[in-house]
Amino acid sequence: MKYSIKTFHLDVDGDYTAEASMLGLPPGKMPLRLVLTTTGGHLDFSFSHTTTRDGDVMSWKYLPTTETIRKFPDIAKKGLIIFND
Repeated sequence: MKYSIKTFHLDVDGDYTAEASMLGLPPGKMPLRLVLTTTGGHLDFSFSHTTTRDGDVMSWKYLPTTETIRKFPDIAKKGLIIFND
């Protein structure tokens, strides 16, 4: 799924964040890969892990693919976090 990078917020830790409802994602059905479009190209992220509390999913974390890191080294320490709202 492709989204504009403008849809996400950059948090203090350097991760891009959004709520699942803002992206129009169906509850509990997260894609394995997400692509952010920027003026410089496409940033490809793959699913990493979920954060849970008391058995409920709080968020999904995606990390940049090795291909994206090769093209855009500055993105290596950034991730995408999608909050379950």
